[in-house]
Amino acid sequence: MSSSSSAVRKTKGLLAKQLRHDLTVGLLHSWPKYIPVVLIFLIPAFQQASLVRSEAALGHLAASFTTGDLVLYAFRGMEVYTPAQGSPFQVPVVWLIVNLYLAYIIGNYPVQDLLGYGQQLLLRSRRRGLWWAGKCVWNLASVLTYYAVGWLTLLMATPLLGGTLSLIPTQALTALHMRASAYIAKDLLLSAAVLPVLTSIALSLMQMGVMMYFKSIGGYVAVVCVTASSAYFFTPLLIGNCSMLLRSRLIRADGIDFAVSVLSCLSVCLLAAAVGYMGFCKKDFLDKA
Repeated sequence: MSSSSSAVRKTKGLLAKQLRHDLTVGLLHSWPKYIPVVLIFLIPAFQQASLVRSEAALGHLAASFTTGDLVLYAFRGMEVYTPAQGSPFQVPVVWLIVNLYLAYIIGNYPVQDLLGYGQQLLLRSRRRGLWWAGKCVWNLASVLTYYAVGWLTLLMATPLLGGTLSLIPTQALTALHMRASAYIAKDLLLSAAVLPVLTSIALSLMQMGVMMYFKSIGGYVAVVCVTASSAYFFTPLLIGNCSMLLRSRLIRADGIDFAVSVLSCLSVCLLAAAVGYMGFCKKDFLDKA
């Protein structure tokens, strides 16, 4: 019984050391990478403020807006593209930048860690599960930090651009090409708070899992392919669709339901974590090639 308790304490100690290493080296020491996130989220903030001013000058909208309006506008994504209508495909630039810059932040830290101190931790513990668990927690923390910086940017930009500090949307539905009740707007705000984050966690875990088979560049290419395909094809199987408010059932009758989006993203998270771990277990981490 004592040996079992000792083993549990040892495992907890090793896991704590692994997590401390990953969050310190992989997150805190990478803080300069999060500075451009402020600029990325300022783009939709300025766009929304400019749109409101233009519409107000025409008498279509009131001149004021809230933080909630900025949030919904920032995560609007793009409408479903229908090639048969003959309209040109317009790339959702801001949405792509948000997703692809996060992929850059995730980068190649897991692979680099195997060539440095992380390798020493792995050799000492001889438990690959602990190393992989540390990287999954680091991945989750990186995504949450990314969106925390983004939301804080929108919050701070609101009064600077002449808006009101409130999460209650007022005019964002008009910007989203839909006039509806405030009740729908609040549901959209919940979607904006949950789905982009959950989608990014799924994409980031997928990126890290692919790294275990095709190195860092393979993980980044996988994210690019999924996000680009999501913009063009409308299906919850391409999880990038789940983070676009304009493709939500709250906006369009054939849109993706909130529960379906959550289930799709969680499924990718579990699959990516499991497949990535299997790849890591087969990986010769002493091979620096």
